[in-house]
Amino acid sequence: PVGSADAALAGHPVDLLAGRHVDHLTGLPDRAACTAHLAALAAADALGRGVLVCLLDLDNFQHVNREIGPQAGDEVLRETSARLRGLVRQGDMVARVGDDEFAVVMPDVADRGRASLLVARLRSALRRPFSAGGREVALTASCGCVLAPPQDLDAERLCEDAYLALDAARREGGDSCRFFDAELAARCEGGSLALHAALERALAAEELVLHYQPIVDLASGELAGAEALVRWRHPEEGLLMPANFLPVAERSGLIERLGRQVRLLAVAFARRGRRRRRRPLRLGLNVAAREVVRADLAGELSRLVDAAALSPASFELELTETAVLADPERARATMTALRACGFSVALDDFGTGFSSLTHLRELPIDRVKIDRSFVAGLPHEGTARAIVGAVVGLAHSLGLEVVAEGVETREQAAFLAARGCPMMQGFLFSRPVNAQTLARQLAKPEGILRL
Repeated sequence: PVGSADAALAGHPVDLLAGRHVDHLTGLPDRAACTAHLAALAAADALGRGVLVCLLDLDNFQHVNREIGPQAGDEVLRETSARLRGLVRQGDMVARVGDDEFAVVMPDVADRGRASLLVARLRSALRRPFSAGGREVALTASCGCVLAPPQDLDAERLCEDAYLALDAARREGGDSCRFFDAELAARCEGGSLALHAALERALAAEELVLHYQPIVDLASGELAGAEALVRWRHPEEGLLMPANFLPVAERSGLIERLGRQVRLLAVAFARRGRRRRRRPLRLGLNVAAREVVRADLAGELSRLVDAAALSPASFELELTETAVLADPERARATMTALRACGFSVALDDFGTGFSSLTHLRELPIDRVKIDRSFVAGLPHEGTARAIVGAVVGLAHSLGLEVVAEGVETREQAAFLAARGCPMMQGFLFSRPVNAQTLARQLAKPEGILRL
């Protein structure tokens, strides 16, 4: 069928092991598959007309889950998928890219007028009442669109522009549609420049702080590690999450300065807690894509840790699968250098990129972190069970440890432990906490996170 995962991914170098890169609820391609599809379109030479990218966000969808129940919410999402798939043409793609967000990618769109007609049909289909949980539910959708000419296709920029348009539509109060145009681009550019300047000031004023999400060893019930997560303590807007500033840092080149400041904060925390700690703790530090290919990263971090009289074994560098695959040769060199200095290396968000499971054999890593999108389907979804089982089995055969991310229920934890994956992190055990709270947890003599 048009818009199905198999049709949409045909011809792409995607490992669809047990339905990988398919949204298990709707059967649609997921965000990673949609990104790959856009990249393939950008690389194609045969496009004669523009490409339309349309993002649709169901307005007030959370009310369905809260007032009728999550099963009713799932019914709405499946019906949304069916309606959108019924409207697109052969060669178009419909994907589920967020909890209640869908993307429609349409190549060969002649002009803005034609694009507006196509988008109007999509929005009209979603205004029809839904039947969910035995009740009739009326919803609308906010819509952000971008129409790019064939000679100016860039997958990353298309996604960014579509999300900027969607954000503008949301701010208009729902049931609105915005196309990315020169006016919106100018407004966003001004906002990006202002945010860049504010972030530079924040780095100089040391306004960045770290929160830590514990990693639990369920076999012992003890806290075995923690992932350091950056926050911005903005003097006017309060505590800002990474999604509010990391994209600007990456685009502007500030990400390397930001990364160095994060490493300084993490090393300072480890040094302060060294004498009080009753058990060893490994701190996970995220490495941005731009830093993955830095030849001097291992040396810089080694000097920093040596100056604090700490062991490199106390730190683990987490590199996302997507960042590694962007430049595998240089990333592999960085990973090898880090391990030679005594640091451990983890492949983060495993399953969101497009590597084969067999690539695990080729990477100099110590640990694999299974992405939360697969854990979310446990223990009931057969596809999620198959993928997690395959990753854990292969990792163990290669002598690698496995950590499951995004564990939120006891059933998920029990399933993972039974499959030989006792190392977990997620809201079931703890949300990210500040340094003081983590220090108190570490000072407790008993296993603090037993189920």
